[in-house]
Amino acid sequence: MRIFLRRRQFSGFLSQLGLLLIGVGMFLYFLMLEYGMPPFLGRYFGVISIVLLFLSLTYIARERVFNLRYQSALVFVILVAAFFRIAIGLASLSYSDNEQTVASIFFGLVIYYSLIPVGLLILASAENNRRLFFFSHVFIFLLIALNSPAGYFVIASSSDLATHQTFAVVLTFLCVAFVLANGPLASLIIIFAAMISLVLIGARSEMVILVILLLVVCGFLATIFRGLVILATVLVAFVLMLSVSPVEFNALVANVESNRFLDLFKNGAEAGSVVARAEINVRTLVELNRAPILGNFAGYEPGHYAHNMLSVWIDFGILGFALHILVFFIAAYTVLRVDARGWEKSILLAALGGVFLLEVFAKSYSYQLTALILGMIIGFEHKARTTNLIS
Repeated sequence: MRIFLRRRQFSGFLSQLGLLLIGVGMFLYFLMLEYGMPPFLGRYFGVISIVLLFLSLTYIARERVFNLRYQSALVFVILVAAFFRIAIGLASLSYSDNEQTVASIFFGLVIYYSLIPVGLLILASAENNRRLFFFSHVFIFLLIALNSPAGYFVIASSSDLATHQTFAVVLTFLCVAFVLANGPLASLIIIFAAMISLVLIGARSEMVILVILLLVVCGFLATIFRGLVILATVLVAFVLMLSVSPVEFNALVANVESNRFLDLFKNGAEAGSVVARAEINVRTLVELNRAPILGNFAGYEPGHYAHNMLSVWIDFGILGFALHILVFFIAAYTVLRVDARGWEKSILLAALGGVFLLEVFAKSYSYQLTALILGMIIGFEHKARTTNLIS
């Protein structure tokens, strides 16, 4: 019994450390960079992903998440898709002359598959460290709200767009994990705070997932009216907080108006990123018309990939596209077959549906949030097996 308790305590420590590294640690690091600290961790996420992967694999081994007595269909399909992509990539090295794009694809795949076990680890953290999770959300929200007027954390102010978009991915993922492990009232507060944070950062796509989560959470309340009352209360509390904080409200609003979030509302289809992505999609369709079965791995300039599911088709052909779609269907089936409370299943399905929509319209196949959500679903399935809830 004593050994079991020590094992559980160490597993809890791993999950807490993972939460602090991917959440509070990242935002504090970039804030310190803005104040002149040397970038000793580079762009942070690449280095920390290795640490998080080590923590996650250690946690998985100690908790015996993968047991040879059963086979997880979701894990199997993910592994098949991963090996297929790696095989196609390696086979394409001999004839592809676009080394920078090839390197970018492989780096994206490494990060993507490294984040799947991280999603499992953070799910455990959300369930076992509710207070730490809540205060981490509050701390991150305050960091963003108090520093956005100066341009910190804001996508429009940074030349490194990918890093600042990672802020949005991490914020949304932590929000999903919190909602999964808590009730409607606390979830509404965190969702609303995350929405405000996304607006201040200038992130747009992830707002879709938070809106879906908000609708699901409101559906679990006694009435929609009750949900609206709670939201109004949170809004009033936020305005009051701004009125007594050192944030200059005019500067805050001016900064928001200059970022990418409102650019979409101001300019609609003529927004800069919308026009650029439309042009890339046209080129991708032309390329797919030439090679509809095999695709054309890395047949584009770095960063000029299709910002939707056509990206997996152009890189890995129609079979790679079919495997990618299959992963989503198996993930949904995995959640549905668990005999758990409706709240957990609804939140996971909402998150999975949200990232699927984003990949259909706005994100590539290596979207980091998808990997984190898949990891959470694997952890959800493991917990169901250990408690005999698989139907």
